[in-house]
Amino acid sequence: MRAAVTAVTLFAVLTALGCRTGASLDAAPEWPTVFTPDSALTLEVPRAYQERNAYGCWNRNDGHWPSAADFCLSLASAEEAELRLASWRLPCPGSSQADASCFEERREDTIVVGGQRALVVRALLSGTIGHYRRLPAVLILIPYGPAGSAIFQGDHREPETYIELVAIAGSIRLVQAPHE
Repeated sequence: MRAAVTAVTLFAVLTALGCRTGASLDAAPEWPTVFTPDSALTLEVPRAYQERNAYGCWNRNDGHWPSAADFCLSLASAEEAELRLASWRLPCPGSSQADASCFEERREDTIVVGGQRALVVRALLSGTIGHYRRLPAVLILIPYGPAGSAIFQGDHREPETYIELVAIAGSIRLVQAPHE
């Protein structure tokens, strides 16, 4: 069953990416290209998303909490990326931990983003300052060697929004090394 779900998910992602890049003449309007605050990364973001803060976060707010979809993107050192991944792999401490993040039912896979092999982790997020209960979340790490790693972390309410977040992550490109 898992192989069938993976194949369906892969087909949906490829279809979403193909439509977004203009492979279909009837595709939605082009997604605007935006830069991360350090100007090291670009990505294409659907027009329904708004910049949420000055730190590289966007969301698609539909008036509910949590928003329909939310993600942040940054370029960090390889060590910071490893620490983020390690935090997703920690066992859940239980409900007595106030404001702690807990990632359950983790699944890891790889995709290719801009010619780079990337790690994708899907999980159910509980806790945090928002007191979430099993909110679907995704972490995508794209290594760029000495330049560091792109860290894309997002959450979503609807299953189909996962495909949209992966399509957004598929547009990430390193344009310059970060300023030291």
